[in-house]
Amino acid sequence: MESPQKKRLSKGCLIAIIIAAALVVLLLIAIFAFWSYRHDLAKWTVIASVNEIKTAVAENPPEGYDTAYFNSVTDRFLKYMDTQDTLNLAGYGELVKLLQEAKKQTPPDAPMLDRIVGALGRFYPELDIQEPGSEVPDQPVHDTPAEVPDTLGP
Repeated sequence: MESPQKKRLSKGCLIAIIIAAALVVLLLIAIFAFWSYRHDLAKWTVIASVNEIKTAVAENPPEGYDTAYFNSVTDRFLKYMDTQDTLNLAGYGELVKLLQEAKKQTPPDAPMLDRIVGALGRFYPELDIQEPGSEVPDQPVHDTPAEVPDTLGP
């Protein structure tokens, strides 16, 4: 009697299975690498976006806007960010969304730059960045009319 022949996969199907398995392994390695370096990738994204906006503001500053203040805030932010090992991922989405929105405007206008300064301050509260429009007034605030000095008299 003849022995029954074993059914085998064709060479093309076997090669396709090996290639698919190799791609799955590479995909798992890539997912692990991105997960391990997620903070570094996020930092790189924010740093690149802030530098791009900073360059756009330097090339074409909005009229009447204090670009020196914007540059000092972004410089402090970038310097502080370089010292951090991990990011505050809770506020990361809001900041990146705002930075992407600002990069679409060419050049960013003054209200957008104010929003960026505020977002940078909220992202790292340790920097104690004053949001534009929240400055302490030069004149003391008086509670009662008796305390208000008379400026109309002689």
